[in-house]
Amino acid sequence: MTPQDTGLRTALVVAKHLPPGVVANATAVLMGHLATRRPALYGAERLADLSGNEHATIRDNVVVLTGRPAQVGKLAAAAREEGLLHAVFSDRGRSWSNEFEKYRAEVAGSEAAQLEIIATGVTGPDPAVRALTKKFSYYA
Repeated sequence: MTPQDTGLRTALVVAKHLPPGVVANATAVLMGHLATRRPALYGAERLADLSGNEHATIRDNVVVLTGRPAQVGKLAAAAREEGLLHAVFSDRGRSWSNEFEKYRAEVAGSEAAQLEIIATGVTGPDPAVRALTKKFSYYA
């Protein structure tokens, strides 16, 4: 049995034009949000090596992909149509660092196109997530 046959998959898809620091930030924010909505992405138990270092307990595949900005934004709509858990991160959202209430107000009063979606995260059954993200390339 292959990973495509069982389990979950999480794809974090970022716009091609983003610099590495923004990619790191956007994927961290999306993964954190998806994990709050689906806690089973991580194991709750402590996992430590013999040196005492605690390790992340990610349970399923996570990939970082890249694509054209328009495709990244459309992925959220496709995930919504398929009933998959998803979240987006916008360029506008980046501008509200440490000002959550202002961020919340702007998001709640805007259409997605106005917010300039720069990253989309999708999690769900491996085959469904693969089908939605097959047109994207691995981030390098």
